[in-house]
Amino acid sequence: MLFFREHSAQQFLALDLGSSALKVLAVKPQRTAPLAITNFCITPSPLDASSTEHDIAPALAAAIRQLNTTIRTVRMALPSRHAIVRVIDMPVSSREEVQRVLSLQLTRYVPLHPDDATFDFVQLPQSPGQESRPKVLLVALRRTVVEHYNAAARAAGLDALLIDVEPLAALNAFLALRPAFDRSAGLPYVPALNGVLVHFGARHTDLCILRAGLLAVCRTLESGHLELVRELATVKQIDPQAAANLLRPDTKPDPSLRSCFERFVRRIADELHISFDFLRRECEFSCDRIYLTGGAADCPGLPALLEQATNIPCVRFDPLLSCNLDSLEARIADLRDHAAMFAPAVGLAIRTLKLP
Repeated sequence: MLFFREHSAQQFLALDLGSSALKVLAVKPQRTAPLAITNFCITPSPLDASSTEHDIAPALAAAIRQLNTTIRTVRMALPSRHAIVRVIDMPVSSREEVQRVLSLQLTRYVPLHPDDATFDFVQLPQSPGQESRPKVLLVALRRTVVEHYNAAARAAGLDALLIDVEPLAALNAFLALRPAFDRSAGLPYVPALNGVLVHFGARHTDLCILRAGLLAVCRTLESGHLELVRELATVKQIDPQAAANLLRPDTKPDPSLRSCFERFVRRIADELHISFDFLRRECEFSCDRIYLTGGAADCPGLPALLEQATNIPCVRFDPLLSCNLDSLEARIADLRDHAAMFAPAVGLAIRTLKLP
């Protein structure tokens, strides 16, 4: 959690600032379920690596207009391209000592100078076989990036309560909601899971690898949903928007597109096996299950292809399973069709806002 400020508002917006779309949930916490979603929208995003607050603010304002809401408190997840996420060895005991060490030695772990960076961390519980190797989850961004997004939120009339990064927001939803999802999907729930959360962004794919239920590796790949769209557009000789429509979750799998899917899936599978080999050099590891979130997870047939490519059971994770959607009425089916895309927003929404 890179930016945090206490606030007493009950309703808030959970906003995932993706590279191709902004995904927004209007959220009302309640007692009978983790949260109630009262509205949602998906709007095109003009954002790229060079975007400033002058580009971001109009995109935020457009999303708020589409929601037609008076809610102004927001929690935001920034694109993974901005973040450096590392699981590092840190043989110190207290949070204050970790803070002091990272403030002095941040360049040992990430290519950012402490004066130019905003960073946060979580001390991870020790997993079996790691009794003498305490781990810390570290996330760092350039300070100017956080300042740009914070300024953009203010310019759009929003009050930023929390700023996080996309892969960790998606992981938060996964860790909190996996027990209920596994039961609903008929999967045996294993608390000490050896598995992977694969989160597909537009231009990047995040791999969060768990060992014994704890995050062991977090990687960002330079390959995402838009790469699949471009391949389909080339093969079918159609424009990108028409290609994107072929990937909508309400369309039937097209056998003629299988080769495009297979090339994309093979790249992801190869990177997964590279990550597994890296982890095995440190400890015993065998992946039991792969969970998918993000836009490509909703593509018809993609989970089955990734399961074939890896020989590991692969399922699309539904972060909305425990949410109250009654307020959406006729729009519930539309949100459920895109459920995997909203994992980061749900992860923001269910986060307990208290300082470590």
